[in-house]
Amino acid sequence: MTVKIEPAYYADVVYIARNMRAADKEEIYPHLFKPTPEDLAAMSHGQRFCYAAFKDNIPVAAWGANERLPKVWQCWMFATDQWPDVALSVTKSIRREFSTEIAKTGAVRLDCWSADGHDVAHRWLQTIGFIREATCEDYSADRQTYHCYSITRKRFDEEF
Repeated sequence: MTVKIEPAYYADVVYIARNMRAADKEEIYPHLFKPTPEDLAAMSHGQRFCYAAFKDNIPVAAWGANERLPKVWQCWMFATDQWPDVALSVTKSIRREFSTEIAKTGAVRLDCWSADGHDVAHRWLQTIGFIREATCEDYSADRQTYHCYSITRKRFDEEF
């Protein structure tokens, strides 16, 4: 098995979106006005940072970040059911390269919102250095509870 990490093309992201895990669909689609794989891919691919992980040249996971306020970034990630096959490579890439790229922008905060019950995502976010900082009820069109996971510049500088 070969895993590679590369900047993502729209075709890679739409493939992942069309085949993404059920938990990712349940978490992401309530936040989209048009919840389709194509719209999700267009929004994601249009961000400043957008990467994909491939297993044997098949797209498996997409992630990235956008600056939603000055120096405050929001990150995102979604994957297919083959996520376990690329998880370690993605984790290493994020900790080594992606974190550094975000830091170079002068970012003071990076956060990620994750639906209550998406425990795989929560454990993974904690693995890469995020902490659960807040919980918000009715944070989506279908009134789900979401948790804000974040890493601040102060914590980043201390840990990395």
